Amino acid sequence: MNNTIQYLGMDISTSMTGVSILEQEDNNQEPKLIYANYIDTSKEDNLIDKAIVIKDFLYNLKEQYTISKIFIEDKLSNFAQGQTNALSMNKLIAFNGITSFIIYIIFKIYPIAIHPSSARKTAWGTIPQTIKDKKFYCMEKVLKKWPEFKSYIQYSKDRRTGQLKIKDKPTYDISDSITVCYAGVKNV
Repeated sequence: MNNTIQYLGMDISTSMTGVSILEQEDNNQEPKLIYANYIDTSKEDNLIDKAIVIKDFLYNLKEQYTISKIFIEDKLSNFAQGQTNALSMNKLIAFNGITSFIIYIIFKIYPIAIHPSSARKTAWGTIPQTIKDKKFYCMEKVLKKWPEFKSYIQYSKDRRTGQLKIKDKPTYDISDSITVCYAGVKNV
């Protein structure tokens, strides 16, 4: 008997939404990364047009995959940590609500919101205090667990420091969607 379960992870944003699907053959097995992509809504002028792009993308995804659970990154934590201003946070919360409603309409599944810090800790353990760039750290963990993720990463060298930097912005959004999805799978 095949008990394959597919989990959708999303890092919802008003400009770029990371999307990933993890698949698990049985509850004791480590999930496989079977899909990773992003939805670019940066060119849309308002939340309704952005939501239509998300809706169309998710309808297409539903035709290809049988999703059992959906995990999204909780956006309220950004405001609490002072990472964004009230106006941006208001827009992000509204878009998160619209997207959550679209998710429910399409998949008939309530998305489960996971705090980013909880997702990182559940997925990858406690991040050492010395690590300044948590997104890069998590992306490296994703890459180590699922080497096929490498095809989504583009690096460039920083002219001042000579260090490798992520060139392609959607990489972090996709990586965050994988992290929140993996954390959700581990909590199921």
